[in-house]
Amino acid sequence: MISRRATTFLIVTTLILGVLAGGVTALFLARFHELDTYKGQILAEVQKSLNRTVTYAKGDVTLRLFPAFSFTKVTVTEKDGLTTFATADRVSFRLALIPLLLQRKIVIGKLEIERPTIQIIRGKDGIFNISDLLEEEKKEDATPLRVKGIRITEGQ
Repeated sequence: MISRRATTFLIVTTLILGVLAGGVTALFLARFHELDTYKGQILAEVQKSLNRTVTYAKGDVTLRLFPAFSFTKVTVTEKDGLTTFATADRVSFRLALIPLLLQRKIVIGKLEIERPTIQIIRGKDGIFNISDLLEEEKKEDATPLRVKGIRITEGQ
């Protein structure tokens, strides 16, 4: 039989460890929840992929069954970096973790774009301003991307 003193020690130790674990988890989630901490890295990767300047006002992540990412006031410029190519009030998506961890594939369940605008222009040479985005590039270190669905609301 465990003495009263030992039982009290076990309970206090368990409570202290629980509070410490909860505090560490809360600090990690608070830092990770604020995507603006990683804004420079996120924008660098997207800009490298699109070969265009991309900006956003605020980014958030929620962790439930799947991580969900949301970006507000997204702007993509033309290749010249000056003219606006596309904007959206909000872009959000859910990321499937199993394909990412097991197969190194990025699978987005549903991409949602709210109030987007896009300007498609044909240049004097007859080439559209989106033609470079439609070309498929094979990069050895690129992670495959699959989007299961797209939902656009109030687009122009």
